[in-house]
Amino acid sequence: DPRTIDLGELNATASGIEDSVTFSSDGRFALLSAIDPKGDLRDYLIETRTGSVKAVTPAGSKRGKLSPDGTRVVTLNLAARKLVIVDVASGKTSDIAGIDGRDEVIGWSPDGHSVFVWNQELPVRLFALDVATGRREPVQAVEPTSSVGSMYARISASSDGKTVAYRLRRGLYTIYLADGLR
Repeated sequence: DPRTIDLGELNATASGIEDSVTFSSDGRFALLSAIDPKGDLRDYLIETRTGSVKAVTPAGSKRGKLSPDGTRVVTLNLAARKLVIVDVASGKTSDIAGIDGRDEVIGWSPDGHSVFVWNQELPVRLFALDVATGRREPVQAVEPTSSVGSMYARISASSDGKTVAYRLRRGLYTIYLADGLR
């Protein structure tokens, strides 16, 4: 059922990305990035039944993805320029084994053991990355029908990683050469 959640003084336009809100598998929790009145950017956990809002990642983090059980968040630490995992209950931050600086996290696997990542290149190669061991398993590759003029892409994946939707931005330009101008 639709619900209106009052975010108070938080500015939730921080991420500007179409998949910026993620949910626990039972729909009880939602996660989004927002800026507080002091100007600090971080991820906030919303209890959807009560509407309570709680900061769960350190200031200077954004684009969090909530684990299926709602207990962990993968977020981008802006100062360190790296993805980290934050335990929601304790606030403890830990590194992700095997993560690469070019990887973008698309979401969590249904069992919460892995995150789906891609290295932001075309064709898209989606991997399941075990957050404890760093082991990568290929899930699938997605190639646009034409990558001519491709400037960048955004992708989203289903919770099992088997279905991928992508948006591709292209810039097609024409150069004219003129001879004999006076």
